[in-house]
Amino acid sequence: MNEYVILQGHLSDPRHIVLNMPAPLPAGEVEVLLRSRAQSEPFWKERSLEELSTEQGIRIPQDIHRLLGQGADFWDDDREFLAFLNDLQASAGTPQESSPA
Repeated sequence: MNEYVILQGHLSDPRHIVLNMPAPLPAGEVEVLLRSRAQSEPFWKERSLEELSTEQGIRIPQDIHRLLGQGADFWDDDREFLAFLNDLQASAGTPQESSPA
């Protein structure tokens, strides 16, 4: 006899499902069919900045000026930054042409 139960949860990694609520499962083999909520909503659905920040669990900066220039002093000079980009692209298998000095 096939018994179907609908449970909600999430994947903690590609091999483990974590249920939102504890639930008794039958002994023996269990077949699991997954349905993603993400598939039920269009990927290109327009969302407001507030909706996106809520989905991603982040706060919206109230003052855009606080973001300007963040990280500007991370690299000592442009050559160091370009070397980083070259290394990054090389590690991805797409080497970039050498940058001008």
